[in-house]
Amino acid sequence: MVMATFRKNVLRPVLACLLMIIVPMTGFVGSVTASTTPTHVISDQTWTAAGNPYLIDDMLVIMPDKTLTIEEGVVIEFTPTGWLDVRGDLNVLGTAADPVLFTIDSANATSTSQWGGIQLQTDDFDVDLVMRNAIVTRAMNGIFIACCHQGSILIEDSTFLNNNVGIHGYAGYDAIINNVVFMNNTVGVASSDKDISNSTFVGNEFGISSAERTDVRYSLFENNDIAAYGGRGVLLCNVIQDNRIGVQAFYEGWALEHNVIQDNSEIGVITGQYDGIVPHAWGNSFLNNGLGANTIADINVQHTNNINIDFEDNWWGTTDSNIIDATVYDFLDQSSLGLVDYTPTLNANPNGTACPGDDSPTNPDLDTNPTNPGGDVNGLNPDINETGPIGHDNYTDPDTNDTGPIGHDDETASDTNHTDHTPRISLWPGKVNQHNENGIWMTDPDGVSGGHPSTLYSSDYGDRKLEYCQKFWPNTQSIELRDNRETITFWTAGNTDSVVSTRDVYECVFNHNDTDEDADYHHQLDELQEREQQSWEDAMEECDRAWAELDEHYMMMVESLEEQMMDEIEMELWGLDDSLSIRYDEFDVQYNELLIQLSEAEDEDEAAVIIQEIQSLRESEQQVIEWVYDVYHARIADIIEQYDAMIDALDDEAFESLRHDVETDCEALFEELEEQFRAEYEALESMTEVEDENSCGDDERCTDRDENYMEEFGIGHSVPGFTGLLSVLAITGAVLLTGRRGLHETRGRARAVNPFNDAED
Repeated sequence: MVMATFRKNVLRPVLACLLMIIVPMTGFVGSVTASTTPTHVISDQTWTAAGNPYLIDDMLVIMPDKTLTIEEGVVIEFTPTGWLDVRGDLNVLGTAADPVLFTIDSANATSTSQWGGIQLQTDDFDVDLVMRNAIVTRAMNGIFIACCHQGSILIEDSTFLNNNVGIHGYAGYDAIINNVVFMNNTVGVASSDKDISNSTFVGNEFGISSAERTDVRYSLFENNDIAAYGGRGVLLCNVIQDNRIGVQAFYEGWALEHNVIQDNSEIGVITGQYDGIVPHAWGNSFLNNGLGANTIADINVQHTNNINIDFEDNWWGTTDSNIIDATVYDFLDQSSLGLVDYTPTLNANPNGTACPGDDSPTNPDLDTNPTNPGGDVNGLNPDINETGPIGHDNYTDPDTNDTGPIGHDDETASDTNHTDHTPRISLWPGKVNQHNENGIWMTDPDGVSGGHPSTLYSSDYGDRKLEYCQKFWPNTQSIELRDNRETITFWTAGNTDSVVSTRDVYECVFNHNDTDEDADYHHQLDELQEREQQSWEDAMEECDRAWAELDEHYMMMVESLEEQMMDEIEMELWGLDDSLSIRYDEFDVQYNELLIQLSEAEDEDEAAVIIQEIQSLRESEQQVIEWVYDVYHARIADIIEQYDAMIDALDDEAFESLRHDVETDCEALFEELEEQFRAEYEALESMTEVEDENSCGDDERCTDRDENYMEEFGIGHSVPGFTGLLSVLAITGAVLLTGRRGLHETRGRARAVNPFNDAED
């Protein structure tokens, strides 16, 4: 009995140590309940309500390439030191009847403690998050997104309650937030790159704070201290009411389109500017703001800088300029400020006509008191068919093919089956102007020209629309405002961030008479342009295939090295197991001999000596075991270092010449195309010049005619070869990124199976 007890006490820590090694190596985790929640999710797992409540008292890591799925009705409790570290994928799939709950543990339920939150480690890992019907409460950051994201983020039909920040951080591109309630948080949503729709912000200190590149549509802001503090995005069709401050600018502030901003106790909107940029505001209703206990009464708009700004085409509850002036704080109140130009005003409340609902697309009533943040029938919160975060909805966001800041969008006019080739322009203050060449909306390549008057910004064309047409079509003699507006993708200064808006369009009118020769010339020109476009698309597809094949070959080499490395590490771990078994057997023999001597001891002094020998043997055993671990630690570290060097050599040397070959081939192909079509355009131009010499004689009306035609239709304004080279560079960067990402994941998996890597990590 003494011997059995002694062996149990000695072997238990050793077995525990072995289990810590074996479980990460094999990837097996048993059923997960509150008492067995692991510290690492190392295999795909599904948590169900049968295991409730799950308790997390430390960092729980979802390992790379692994998925944790949390089903409806699951309750996850965190101690103040607990948090979820997501390096793989997380699917939270609650239902309206049985949502998933993330909250503080019951032991701290009556305290003010918060748990750490859900952190998406998107800076180093390809992380995907889908969260539906979840409640996140009592967290420091309900969800924190590390820059810069490589996966996708979709959060919908959920609630963030009593958190420090509901959703924080930025991904590098839009995180989709749809039909989400943010209630009683310090901050509902913070930081950049969010696409928010059909959501509710109630009772927060900040509904949204320090936001950039964030669009908010069809949402309600109510009873917040500051409803929306941010900029570099669009607030469209929202109700912002009964807050202390409705909208406050961060940098230049948000563009405001068709919002109801009413009954905010101090100020409706506080403007901003950044590098001379100020956003537009039209179609909004500014009603009864500033009626609370503020020092400046009745302020719908408070200006903050010396730049004149445009607040035309809004509804102020009246058309009386004296009344409106009293609610606008600008130059007329403080000479250091610019003017807020609110004329012309709307003559009546737009009443949501620009914000159609699900069932009433023509003229619904704008719901200013929604009880359901998603999908009501009164017009504020249309259900956009739950088609997912990417693509177009039925009302406000046409799919513009994500073609980049300089390029073409899909036709967005009402008749999308007919391409309108009429030369025309559209201007937008604070954004880069657009011109339509042969049915394609093009962004001004200078990245500067906007729709402000030139007296405000010298590079803008708001009062020089004829000159803007002549910039692309020198034959333009006049402009005409079209009856129908068009929905167009504009870009911010520098052609960086896209903004979709429905704008006025002006036709560029020429004063020349087409002849049969003109018609033939136009026909040949159209055919040439179509062939050129197709040739460029074919060339890009060819280069895409070459890069894809190179990337695939590279990843196969990396995966082969990874498999070899893992095989060697596995052999070392088998050796470790054998070596430990041998050592344990040797010590077992010695322990048995000493225990026999102890049982035969004749007196206490002799027994004390034997016990001392057992203790010495235990210390010796510990030293030997540590030595064995050190040996294998060094061996595995050497293996990882060896393969690190091999992968570095593969990435830096072996593929360098192959990359160079692909780049050279693509550049040669693009240069050949550019030269080919330059020659064809010159030949077409020369042919037309000869015809004109034969037909016009000394008629002065023919002077420079064909040169004007060429300029009129955009020839010489684009440099397709340069565009192609930019695409090559972009694709090259994508290949290098993919290679580096694969390399990082390979090394990460190698270290994950190294049982000695705690100190290194």
